[in-house]
Amino acid sequence: MKRYLFLVLSLFMVLVAENSINIESKEHNTTKVNKKELMIDLDKALKNITRGKKNSKIIEGSIFIGDNDEVSFKGKILLEKAPVLISYSDNDEVALKGDTFSISTMELKANSHIIMRDKNGTIFVDQIVRRY
Repeated sequence: MKRYLFLVLSLFMVLVAENSINIESKEHNTTKVNKKELMIDLDKALKNITRGKKNSKIIEGSIFIGDNDEVSFKGKILLEKAPVLISYSDNDEVALKGDTFSISTMELKANSHIIMRDKNGTIFVDQIVRRY
C-alpha cells in the first residue's frame, strides 16, 4: 500500500512540475515585443513628386511610428547624392555613402524632423516623425 501511495505521489509531482514549466514558457513567449520595420523607398517617392504639379524636389511627409519600430530609407538616390548628411532629433549629422540607412525609433522624438542633405548642402528629404 505504501508503494502505491509513493508511486502515485511521485507521478503527481512530475505532472505538476511539467505543467509549471509549460506555463512559464507560454508566459515568456507572450511578452515578446512586436517590432515593425518601415521601409521608405526614396526613388519611388521622388517619382511621385515629379509626376505631380509640384516644382519642389524635396521629399516631404510624415512617418507614423511606434516605440519599438525601425525606419529604413533606401534607394539609388542615396548613392547619387553621396555623401549624404542625415540629421534627426538631437543627434549630430551622420554621413552616409551606401544605399540604405536605418534608424531605431528609440532615437527619434515625436514631431522631430529627419533631414537629408546632398554633397552640396541641398535638402532633398524632410520627413516629420509622428507617434501613434
